[in-house]
Amino acid sequence: MKIIYPYNEILPLKKAHDAYIIRNCASLAEAGADVTLLCGKGSLSKSELFTFYKISPNNPLKIVQLPILRRNNIFHLNWNFVFFRSTRRYIERHCPDVVMFSVRKQADFLLKKKIKDCKYVYETHQLQWYPSNGPHLNLNKVRWERSIFNRCDLVTATTQALKKILSIYPYDLQTQIEVLPLACDFLPLNPKVPEALFKLYYIGQLYAKQGLHNLLDALDDLEGIELNVVGGESAQVTHYQNYCRQKKISEKVVFKGFVPPDHFHSQLQDADAFVTTFDNTERMPYVAHTKIYEYLALQRPIVAPDLEIVKEHAPHGVLTYDTSEKESLIEHLKKLLDTKIYQSLTIDVKKNKIFNWKERGQALTSMLEKKLLINQE
Repeated sequence: MKIIYPYNEILPLKKAHDAYIIRNCASLAEAGADVTLLCGKGSLSKSELFTFYKISPNNPLKIVQLPILRRNNIFHLNWNFVFFRSTRRYIERHCPDVVMFSVRKQADFLLKKKIKDCKYVYETHQLQWYPSNGPHLNLNKVRWERSIFNRCDLVTATTQALKKILSIYPYDLQTQIEVLPLACDFLPLNPKVPEALFKLYYIGQLYAKQGLHNLLDALDDLEGIELNVVGGESAQVTHYQNYCRQKKISEKVVFKGFVPPDHFHSQLQDADAFVTTFDNTERMPYVAHTKIYEYLALQRPIVAPDLEIVKEHAPHGVLTYDTSEKESLIEHLKKLLDTKIYQSLTIDVKKNKIFNWKERGQALTSMLEKKLLINQE
């Protein structure tokens, strides 16, 4: 089975989406598919990308760089058409069995002129509309997005919550929808007993909807907990550092900045527990959260919002708090300091089952063969 996966970006982006795409492609290649990832010229070399994303140097994934216009050129131009056209030509020359994508504009372009006997698969990670948006529905955007999905042969989603949205109004897709959760290859952290100063870790991006302000506000009323924040761009880190100074909690928070995934295990050994505080708004209650899968793989207790998506990800070993009550987050963080509760959570979190990337690649390969009637060569 020959698969081409175009992604109109210069890699790495250091975001969850590009990490997902290259690991997904690598897992399919490891499972036996002939996979080519198309990305923009200016990306790191294949060996450098494999090192950055912690992929075995022996993985058979092919990476081809095509022309792309991003604002890093002399004229500061950003034009997708250059990459899209090059992608179409590449696909026409190489005649794959499957084209996979997860960028709407790119999918729309390629689906306007399908290649004979080729199947098209869209991987859904987020949508134009969610029930949490209420009546604020831009029908033109939804119709455009729906037309992309309905022109595909298969749509995949990483959560049951996303599949449910796609199955009813305003999407009501005619294309078959399959759910395949995320994966993580992190090894469990070494066993550890919390010391006098409890080390709480937050890993991930720092944009507003991740709710870090709420977490910092909660620290104002807590003693005995040190928050370590891993991730974020320099401007975001500076913003939160200033916020901590204003709140006079700087001594309670350590900002570690961006840490490459292949350094996670060594950098997180002193973590006693992990926390995520994303808002209960827009896409956040429905999409897959990479950080939760990472937390589960590392096998430390987790504090997270009391939302269905969290329960879908992690039914065991999680303290879930009410996002509408500030005191709820504070009280649940305090529970981590209770030795009996902490020990119970440490045991329970190991009951969760998550895919590693090898298992996910095998599952996705099997899904493509079965749902699209494609035979492995």
